[in-house]
Amino acid sequence: MRKLDRTRCVLVASPSLVERSGGLNCVDELADQPTLAMISWVSFHTRELIGPNDDERVIRQQPRLTCRSMTAILDAARAGLGFGLLLESACEADLQAGRLVRVLPEWQSEESEFYIVFTTARGMPPAVKVPIDFLVEKSRHH
Repeated sequence: MRKLDRTRCVLVASPSLVERSGGLNCVDELADQPTLAMISWVSFHTRELIGPNDDERVIRQQPRLTCRSMTAILDAARAGLGFGLLLESACEADLQAGRLVRVLPEWQSEESEFYIVFTTARGMPPAVKVPIDFLVEKSRHH
C-alpha cells in the first residue's frame, strides 16, 4: 500500500456564476443554489462541511448535475452550471488560472487520504509497478 495524496473538498464556482448569483453570504444559502456532485460522493443528497471554529454543518442539495467523472464536473463548474464541492487538488490549476474561484473559503470537507493498494512489491511485474510508481511520483507534485 502506498499513500498518494491528502486533500479536502472545497467549494468552487465560475466567476460568472458568482456574479450572476450574487455569491454566497453563508453556507446555508448553498441549499438554494444549483450544485454539481460526483455520484459516488452524494449520500442522500447531503454533504458535511467544516467551517470556522470547527463548526460542522450538513448541507442538503439537489444537484443540477451528478456523474462519475471529475472532468465533467470540472467542465460544468467552469461553464457556470453550478457550485461544486470538489477535491482541492483536482481544481488547483483552475483556481490559480482564475477559471474557478473559492466560495466561502472558510468552509471545506474533512481532509481525506488516498492510497493505492496492491498485493506485494516483491516480484511485481513492470506492467503493474511502473503505473504505481508514476501515480506516487505525480502525487508528490501537488
